[in-house]
Amino acid sequence: MSNWKMYKSTGNGFGAVTGQAGSLVTQLDAVLVNGGATQGITSITRSGSTATVTCAAAHNITVGQNDWVTLSGASQSDYNGTFQVLATSTTVFTYTVANSPATPATGTCLWNHPGAGWTTVFTATNKRVYLNGSGALSRRYFRINDAAAGVGGAKEALIRGFTTMSDIDTGTNPFPTNAQCANTQNSHAINKSQTADATARAWFIFADDRTCYIFIVNGSGNYAPVLFGEYYSFTPGDTTACMLCGQITENSYSTVSGFAMSNAANAAAGSCTSGYTCGDGALFKNSTQFGIPYCQFQQ
Repeated sequence: MSNWKMYKSTGNGFGAVTGQAGSLVTQLDAVLVNGGATQGITSITRSGSTATVTCAAAHNITVGQNDWVTLSGASQSDYNGTFQVLATSTTVFTYTVANSPATPATGTCLWNHPGAGWTTVFTATNKRVYLNGSGALSRRYFRINDAAAGVGGAKEALIRGFTTMSDIDTGTNPFPTNAQCANTQNSHAINKSQTADATARAWFIFADDRTCYIFIVNGSGNYAPVLFGEYYSFTPGDTTACMLCGQITENSYSTVSGFAMSNAANAAAGSCTSGYTCGDGALFKNSTQFGIPYCQFQQ
C-alpha cells in the first residue's frame, strides 16, 4: 500500500492558490507529480542509522503531517532518496539511513517534499490531464481546466474524469456524463477563491498515488473540498473503483462548496449527489451518480 502524504500551502516549496487562471494546476503539478521546489541543506551527519539534516532555513515540517522528504545531491548515495521524518526542530530534521555512509555527507545536498506519484499526460495553457499512479487498479484520467473557462471565471477550475484520453479535451466514458452535468464542459467546479484576484488562499491536500483530496480555504467561510481518484473496493481486482466528487453548482459559495447540496431535500436527508464513479463501458455503467453523507467544513 502506498504512503499517504499531507501537503499544504505553507509547506516549503509550495504556494497559495488565488482567483487567477493557472494558480491551481501550478500547485497540483508540484503536489501530484513533481514535488515541491528544492530547498538548501547546510549539512547531513550520521550517528548509527540516524541521519541529521541541518537546513539552510526553517523547514516547516511537522511530524505526522507533511513529513515525507526527498534528499538529493549527496555524494554518498545512501543519504539520497525519499524518507519519512522522525523528529524535527526549527531547521533540523532526522531520518533513518541504510548502511554506514561517511559522515558528514559531501556534495551539494538538497531536500524537497516529494510528489504523490501521479503523472501529467497532457498539458496546455492552464490545463492539465493527470493520471493516477501505477499502484492504482482503476487508473483513470482527470482533466482540470484552470483557464477561467467556467461561469465563475478564474475563481474556479473545472474537473472531469475519463476512462481514456487522446488529447487535453478528448476522452471516452466521461464521469459525469453530459446528461448528468449541465455545467460548463459538463464538469464539476473547484472553488479556488471568492474573488478573481491575487488574494492568497490557503489549502491542504491529502494524496497518495491513487487518490487526491483537496481542501481550499476559498474565503467563503467554508473549506472547498474536492475528491478524485481510486476508492477502496470490497471487490478484489476492481478496475472500476474510481470516483470524482466536486462542486455541482458553478460560481456558488453559499453552500458547502465541495460536497454541495443539489437541493434542499437532499440537504434535509443528509446526503447529496455531487459524486460520480467511473465504469468499464460494458458490465458497469459508464458513470454512476451517488450521494454522500452531508458534512460541513468551516474555517
